[in-house]
Amino acid sequence: VAAIEFAILVRPRSFAWWYVGFILPLLGLRLWIYSRLRWHYFLIDFCYMANVSCLVQVLAYPQLQPLVVANFAHASGPLALAIITWRNSLVFHSLDKITSVFIHALPALLLFCTRWYPPAGLELPDSISAWTTMRLGVLSYGAWQLFYVLVTEALFARALHDDPALMTSIRWLTSPGSNGDYSGLTRMFDADRWKTKLIFIAVQLLYTCVALLPVPLLWSHYWLHLAYLLGIYLACVWNGSSYYIEVFSKAY
Repeated sequence: VAAIEFAILVRPRSFAWWYVGFILPLLGLRLWIYSRLRWHYFLIDFCYMANVSCLVQVLAYPQLQPLVVANFAHASGPLALAIITWRNSLVFHSLDKITSVFIHALPALLLFCTRWYPPAGLELPDSISAWTTMRLGVLSYGAWQLFYVLVTEALFARALHDDPALMTSIRWLTSPGSNGDYSGLTRMFDADRWKTKLIFIAVQLLYTCVALLPVPLLWSHYWLHLAYLLGIYLACVWNGSSYYIEVFSKAY
């Protein structure tokens, strides 16, 4: 956290390389740990694919404006707000919680620096329209959704069907008692397997579209963008402090 603070305040134009240095080891560790737990299908969720897109931007196409705008939309909208939606917590002793925080928080910091301290050669417009945000944001989100369905319903459908221990986002969210429990919603619609998946896809798409709405304002207004991210990160710190007081202190 101290290193990230230094990079943001002193070297914002080179923060992209700090991002790569932090996110690659964390993703590698999560892949190793989740593979042992049979949770590796979580790593094709949208937040991970958004981080892959950010890595592509930094390592391959740092001056590709449409990619930067799409990444800005995802990082500042759905990913950043997921910190509040999923109650990400800054709990320093937990690698799992810290990794979840960084997966949602670091892309927003990367695109904040890219927007306001762009690298040499990157020309960015002063404003972007709501149509541009939705078009690029929803199209790239739709591409991920098609990829996700292809992986889970075609390429590895038999493996997932034969092994209930393999966990995916849909299985987790529709398990009674899970954090972000959708099981009541699926019961309301008397949902079978495919209805459950369609409900999940529809809710995710609605959330993404709503989360993209403030993005044009964030692109155009530095102080609003700064206050927006600070508010989200303060909520993350609050969740972490609440964890230590309400959970950690009672457990120990």
